Amino acid sequence: MKIYWTLKSIPELKNLPLKERVKRWRKAFLGQNMSDTLGVLAISMLPWFIIILLNDVKFNNEILHNSFIVMVGYVVSAFIGMNVIIRRMLLKNKDVFKG
Repeated sequence: MKIYWTLKSIPELKNLPLKERVKRWRKAFLGQNMSDTLGVLAISMLPWFIIILLNDVKFNNEILHNSFIVMVGYVVSAFIGMNVIIRRMLLKNKDVFKG
């Protein structure tokens, strides 16, 4: 399973200068069906919401009160969401990042 760490790790954008990579990413991202994108982002935020809910509702655990743990949950959620979005964009349209 390919993981996209940066825009440079997307094969179609790998050999482009930074400004062109960002320009094509924005064009492709904004050109997507917004309901699909919002759905994927909502699903990818699930780990973060679980941490928040466990912190506030269920356990009242000292570890979960740590803002660092919540931040890590948020970062992991965002990373998963962006990888799912990139993968979906590439599956729907192989030329989504072409100029």
